[in-house]
Amino acid sequence: MKFRPEDLMGKHILVGIVYRRNDGRVDRTVTNHGTIVAAEGGSVEYKVHGEDRTITVPYNPNFFEKGEEGAVYTLEGTGEDVKDVDIVASFEVREGRDGGVA
Repeated sequence: MKFRPEDLMGKHILVGIVYRRNDGRVDRTVTNHGTIVAAEGGSVEYKVHGEDRTITVPYNPNFFEKGEEGAVYTLEGTGEDVKDVDIVASFEVREGRDGGVA
């Protein structure tokens, strides 16, 4: 199922982001979840659960998948169990040749 931006509003999202060095090695991974508060243009913004901050990620319908009904997801790093996830999204950020983010 492909999600349009308007389909994402108010949904519970689980996000995984892998940061890679320019040689391909994983530098770090970030997993968190929250509620989508904005979805327009080329981005989606969500409020991180339990925190007073939002994160913006790029919008591409291929990046967002329907969460598995009844599934419990365990966050890497914190071990928090997350359930009732509507949307799952994964991203990869690569370091540029000069060491900046590409």
